[in-house]
Amino acid sequence: MQTILWMMMGIILAAIGCGYILKKENIVRLLVISVLGYFSLYIIVSGLLFWANAFSIMRALIIAAAAEGIFDIFKGIRHGIFQVEWEIKTYMIPFIIILCAMPFVLTKYEFFGMGQDEGVYQTQAIQFMYGYNDVQRDFEEYDMLESEDAKEDFRVSLQEDLIGLYNYDTSLPFASEAKEISDVSAVFHGIPTFPALLGLFGKMFGIRHMSDIQTIFYICAVFLLYFILTDLNTKRVNRILCTILFAFSPLILWVSKSALTEIGITALILGFIYLVLSMKDEKIYLSVIPLAAMCFFHLTIYTMFPVFVAVYLGLYAARKKPGYLIAAALLNTAFALGMTMTMMIAGTYSFTYNFAPVYRFPGISQENTALFFWIVSVLIYLICLILYVTREKLGWLRHACVRLKYVLIRACLVGGVLYQAVIILSRREKYQGGFGALRHLTLSGYGFSVGIVVPAVAGIIAVFCVKKVFSGLKGSVIALLFMYCILLYACYMKKDINYYYYYGRYLAPYISIVILFSASALELISKKIIGIAGICSLCILAPYEKMLLTDKDDTRVTWDALENVIAQIKQDSIVIITRDNMKFYYLPLRAMTGAACFPETEAIVKEIQLKHENYYYISNDLSQVDDAELALKEDYQLNEDNNWYDGRFLPFPLDITREDRSTLVWYFGSKE
Repeated sequence: MQTILWMMMGIILAAIGCGYILKKENIVRLLVISVLGYFSLYIIVSGLLFWANAFSIMRALIIAAAAEGIFDIFKGIRHGIFQVEWEIKTYMIPFIIILCAMPFVLTKYEFFGMGQDEGVYQTQAIQFMYGYNDVQRDFEEYDMLESEDAKEDFRVSLQEDLIGLYNYDTSLPFASEAKEISDVSAVFHGIPTFPALLGLFGKMFGIRHMSDIQTIFYICAVFLLYFILTDLNTKRVNRILCTILFAFSPLILWVSKSALTEIGITALILGFIYLVLSMKDEKIYLSVIPLAAMCFFHLTIYTMFPVFVAVYLGLYAARKKPGYLIAAALLNTAFALGMTMTMMIAGTYSFTYNFAPVYRFPGISQENTALFFWIVSVLIYLICLILYVTREKLGWLRHACVRLKYVLIRACLVGGVLYQAVIILSRREKYQGGFGALRHLTLSGYGFSVGIVVPAVAGIIAVFCVKKVFSGLKGSVIALLFMYCILLYACYMKKDINYYYYYGRYLAPYISIVILFSASALELISKKIIGIAGICSLCILAPYEKMLLTDKDDTRVTWDALENVIAQIKQDSIVIITRDNMKFYYLPLRAMTGAACFPETEAIVKEIQLKHENYYYISNDLSQVDDAELALKEDYQLNEDNNWYDGRFLPFPLDITREDRSTLVWYFGSKE
């Protein structure tokens, strides 16, 4: 209850602060901005606390609320009151769309366990819920073992069975033997700020509801897209159909039901687009908040950082308002801090698994990657300074941009599509022919995700009517985002998608940009044709919605099974877990019970039996275990999407593969 109260107080304080800044705003828009702003602040505060190795859920909540309270007092003294418009009829359309989508979104996928990003996030969130907050985790069980064989078995099991928990690597930048806690201390995959959000909701509403934060992000994303389309003055039918296509995109629904970061990234990017396009010049710094949160949320930021800075610098060149340079400098500061934090606390995740695109630059390696990012940040500051000092001489730049803008946009659109033929030729063998390669193109995936027809029609219109589609500054921003996040991403950064939905999730944050691009182009045609194109796209997507409504994907262990198994284990017990169950039960069981847990190996079992009369044994083997009492037999169902496409053009799964499983808890020893 205390956690809920602190969070609610934080959201209320965020709403008051946004009200003071905006002075007059509609209640719906104010609430959406405030909720996204609050969770952005929670992410930033959590990231800074992790950097100091001082995180706890309650500490993050209190600091976020305190920062908002101080800001509100300062603003209240200076500005007095603000006005709220209570007109909500204008936003009944997104309300209805979200209400219709709730049966899809509210049913979340369950526990995956270690071995994949979402399972790692869920597992780390459980650690935070129960107060295990250290960035580098140690395992006291290792020191409880005496024989070298048992110790080696334990160390090997941690590395092989808990995939996504990386042994602390002293060879990486910022790491050292002095910082290493023990031979088996380890760090989780990813930036821990997203698990901190999952842990927050798990602590408030129970472990099975930790992914409900995804529903909040989904609702914010749908509203924000609708706000943007409204502010672009799109036709009503265009606005409604595009919002529906986004809200019911199979990829958007899938990431909203999972415990992955992508729907959060989607909401943060939409928050930036909405604020940068809709805010008055003097309030443009608000648009930095969701991007600053993204700097502490996911390493996607370093691939997208250039385009966000380019938006601010381009708007400064066009409008000559220094606020845009200040916004760029603030974002640059957040980027430098967020990247440094991530490199220092998640070295293996950063240097080993995510910086491959950076290593393509000549002379860049693990040893100087941090220096590379810092130099980039210094250059951004210098560019901002130069642009400010030469502000009276930027007329040539504005003139050149106006003259070249439409030529560059058309060239990028046509060139980006034609380049897909090169990618198809290079991927023919991998996907058994040109048709298979076409289905797995990243650019195709963007089209598939919103029903093909709408983006295809929009693309044709955009090529032939580029001046009308992308006129004005807002059109320029959308064009820049589309060329970078869609075309450059599909041609250079990620050319193909191995399979859906898991690897297709990388496209989800940018589907909104496809929608905005499409909506801008569709404005040039009649309402009737827009309606026909939209309905055709929805019909194409319809067969893939059923699985998302009725089935649970990526569920290796149900929450019921996990909780029931752990409920059988007494506090501070000794537990042996078979190797194939380590990824599911080992870390949650340690956190939730304080038990000393060991993998099942011959050397470890022998030592445990010599030292302890009473212990638990967790396995999947249904056969009787000698000298043990069966404490629990838990039956559950494993669910994973079926990736056999059977020649279909859209490579989205249509059904789920189910497998019945059982977990048995045995007790060795005398009854107490």
